[in-house]
Amino acid sequence: SREVLDEIAPNKNWERDLFKCLKAIVEEARRAHAERERPYGYSRAGVDTQLVLHPVGYTTDYDYIRLTWKLYRELGLRRVYYSGFIPVRGTPLQGNPACPGWRVKRVYQVSFLIRDYGFTLDEIKLVLNPDGNLPDEDPKVCFARKSGVFPVDLNTAPLNELLKVPGIGPVTARKLVALRESKGHLCPEDLRRLLGRERARRVLRYVEV
Repeated sequence: SREVLDEIAPNKNWERDLFKCLKAIVEEARRAHAERERPYGYSRAGVDTQLVLHPVGYTTDYDYIRLTWKLYRELGLRRVYYSGFIPVRGTPLQGNPACPGWRVKRVYQVSFLIRDYGFTLDEIKLVLNPDGNLPDEDPKVCFARKSGVFPVDLNTAPLNELLKVPGIGPVTARKLVALRESKGHLCPEDLRRLLGRERARRVLRYVEV
């Protein structure tokens, strides 16, 4: 955030030195990749960046999630990486505690829900505690419990709804849609054959067939 940047690097400007610079890198990478005839080589992987997660109380998880949304949706970054803050003596933030590893894991999970599963910011807000931070729980499972939209009908739910079912990823969701179109109707045994019995058992908590 601007507030954090002002404290650790007061000579830098958030928009000019960071956000606009990153935007220019993305645009240049896209231009360079478009000029290549072959589908590999320069800029194929896209652009990524990394954020350091400060201790709880200094910033909130929602601060990072909202920025991640902007980096994916507005700038088109391919990946956002995270690392937990570790205090270093002789620096402005030396008195702050280290960021716990589980918090880094949960923010990573939410970033994938935004990038790969189509979750909106409003849907992510349902997962957050009142203080704007994530609980130490799988955010997809937490969303399923709090949203009130489950179970979903496996035979009528569109792809974007299947992607929100715990235990179903993008590849599985597309396979289910294709299988449903070819068969006309899915049954629990179809899930077991596709996912295995144990994983299917977990998914069946959130779907109707």
